[in-house]
Formats: sequence, structure tokens, C-alpha cells
Amino acid sequence: MLKYLWDPANAITASGILFSSVSLFFAVSGRLELAVAAALWAVLSDHLDGVVAMRTKNRDPNVAKMGQSLDGFGDIIYGAVLPAVIVIQVSHATLVGLTTATAVIIAGAIRLSYFANFGKSADGRFLGCRYHTTFLQWQLPLWPDH
Repeated sequence: MLKYLWDPANAITASGILFSSVSLFFAVSGRLELAVAAALWAVLSDHLDGVVAMRTKNRDPNVAKMGQSLDGFGDIIYGAVLPAVIVIQVSHATLVGLTTATAVIIAGAIRLSYFANFGKSADGRFLGCRYHTTFLQWQLPLWPDH
């Protein structure tokens, strides 16, 4: 299984998952500024892996398939689980924070499942909004001031 990580795009995806893991550690530790910094590296990795994958010539289809699956796991971690953990931390584990965090994870899972099964539009673009930013912005006014 590890042989698939020799592919440059998949190695970048794996590094993004590593950054997400570090970000989760910082979020759970209450060091949200470091969590956000590590998450930004995860987002950068997510954008870069696709560019590298598209530009890699003669890429084995099985390596590409593994990369797509691995990318989905990275997306759900930095795009849904991490924001949910941050919401819970910022809300001081209130019921509103739990509800919001749960909604973020469900929305992320639904969105990822949709795109994994139906892909992109005919012209190669994703449809809809980014679940990991807009939903959190809608919930900010509901968070208690502490």
C-alpha cells in the first residue's frame, strides 16, 4: 500500500493529511492560531496535489485512483472535522457548538460523497459552495461571547 505514496501527487496529499493531524492536535490543545496555520498548509497541499497529478505524465491509473480516495480523506479532515473541532473549542463546548459542529461534519460528508459518486460538471468544475467556510460564517453570530 505504501508504494502508492511514491507518486508525487499522493505524497503531497499525505503531507496534507499530516498537516491536518497537526492542526487537530493544536485545536484540541486550545492553540487555535497554530491550528489555523497548520490547516492552511493542509489546504495548500490539497490544491497542489491536484496540479501535480494533472501534470504527471504516464501516471498509472491505479495510483491515480488511490490518490483520489486519499484526497477525499484529506478533504473531510481539514474541511469538516477540523472546523467542527474548532467550533466546539470556540463555543466552549456549548450545545450550539455541538449542533454546528455536527452539521459541518454531515454537510462535509454529504458533499464529499456526492462528488465522489457524480464527479464534476460537464465543463470540469465543482458545483456549490465550500462547506468548510460558508457554513461556519453563518454560525458566527450564534456563538456565545465568553
